[in-house]
Amino acid sequence: MREGALFLITVTLMTIGTALMVLPQGVFAHGTGASFEADVDQYRIDVGYEPEQMSVDIATLFDFLLQDRQTGEDVAFSDVWVRISQGNQTVFASGVARPRFGTTTLTYLFPRAGSYELSVRFQNQGEAIVESTFPLTVKEGVSDIKTLSEKKSTILPVTLAFAGGAVIAGAATLFMRRPKK
Repeated sequence: MREGALFLITVTLMTIGTALMVLPQGVFAHGTGASFEADVDQYRIDVGYEPEQMSVDIATLFDFLLQDRQTGEDVAFSDVWVRISQGNQTVFASGVARPRFGTTTLTYLFPRAGSYELSVRFQNQGEAIVESTFPLTVKEGVSDIKTLSEKKSTILPVTLAFAGGAVIAGAATLFMRRPKK
């Protein structure tokens, strides 16, 4: 019974530690990166993107949210029609289905630097709800060294927090296992 309680305490502490690392990103619409917002009629279109500086050598992650402008509540939609164009040329066009869980996302690697236009149309079962267009600027490739250092600076705090949680859980387990006199 006592070992079962120790196991339960250890698992609980590890779960809380993991939640504390992950939860802060889930509280906001976009954990990191930047976003475009447009108020159209009663809707707020929110398109998040990461990295903040789009370039030809790093894939850009877009996420799509639709909210009621007055209440801030999410608005139901089944898919988003996305078109990326450069000048008169469409370089990407596709529907992106809304998943049952999580955020509607699209990962795209731009073919060349320059100015682009991102058009999004939120739909519900084929019926258009609302649409908007956003300008994009894509730079030439950035240094891989900078990218790696940015990743390291993000990974280090997460690793340290996880290690700290493991040490605390281990210490609690050892303390609970000591025989009482």
